[in-house]
Amino acid sequence: MNAVSTPGLIDWSAEFATGVAELDVDHRLLLDLLNQLAAAIASDGHGLIEAALTALEHQVLEHFVREEAWFEQVSYAKAEQHRQEHEEFHREIALQLAELHQNSRSLKSVALFVHDWLLRHLRGYDHHFADDLN
Repeated sequence: MNAVSTPGLIDWSAEFATGVAELDVDHRLLLDLLNQLAAAIASDGHGLIEAALTALEHQVLEHFVREEAWFEQVSYAKAEQHRQEHEEFHREIALQLAELHQNSRSLKSVALFVHDWLLRHLRGYDHHFADDLN
């Protein structure tokens, strides 16, 4: 089996801020959940990873709904591109979960994918969204 790295803890910083209070509250919560997931991965406890991943997945889906509603409110020019990024996440996580259930992927690798994808998304797409609003 390949060695899988453990992500470090993430502190809130301006790179995660959008300037939209509701979305920034989401981002802070998502970072807290990412940190819980990182701690679960480090513990290598299957049950802890599964619980942290479930909580994070639930919050991510709620965040996507709020974020996409905000796009409509402000007539965000890149809304469709951003939505496609969300849809790509849904497709990829569905594929990885299917592989997990077929025992061809580990829970830890799924957790690391979610962690890394979400961190990249918050720093990239969501941060650019904030730049475009200002």
